[in-house]
Amino acid sequence: MAEEGVTSRRAEYALLTRAAILDAATRLFVEQGYAATGLDEVGRLARVSKGAVYHHFTDKPGLFAEVFETHCTSALGVIEQSMRPSMSTREVIVTAISSMLSAYAKDPQLRELSRQAGFAIGEDRRRQIQQNKSLPFVRQIFETAAQEDELRVGVDVDVAARMVLELVFDGAVAFAESPTKRGYRSTIERVLVAMVTGLLVPAEGDSSGGAP
Repeated sequence: MAEEGVTSRRAEYALLTRAAILDAATRLFVEQGYAATGLDEVGRLARVSKGAVYHHFTDKPGLFAEVFETHCTSALGVIEQSMRPSMSTREVIVTAISSMLSAYAKDPQLRELSRQAGFAIGEDRRRQIQQNKSLPFVRQIFETAAQEDELRVGVDVDVAARMVLELVFDGAVAFAESPTKRGYRSTIERVLVAMVTGLLVPAEGDSSGGAP
């Protein structure tokens, strides 16, 4: 029993150490940028040894990746909480885009990390993190649309999900570049909604005809 207690305390200490490192790294990446942040500095701010930092994270890109993934997961949670079972596919798309931009508007850390992600960890790894977290959610939207005959003929669900995820992230980064620009968020939201809902069969009474 005593051995189990020691193991439990060690595990708890390891979790606390990891959390302190992530908190310190988030602050430094956001405040001074990825390029200007070193792991030694992260350790000092977290009040842990350099060895402890390297025990949990083998390199700086790996540390940034986990910080970025944590914020992406949090943003996805906000979007998922905004969903309602009674929503139509079109309403789900509109609400998801609005909730995503709202998450970016409220979280300056998410904005800055998203802006730096391509440079810090490369576009392939950035894309992988987002697809691991968000692609199943986006794919489900289009699978439901296809099952209910709301998706335009010839639109592949997987291709649509991957391209829309990239499109929406690009919109989020564009907003992150100029978050205080008057009317910019609304403009981005309107464009994203028009482009994504254009993959759906036009709603009854919609004279616009959607995307070609």
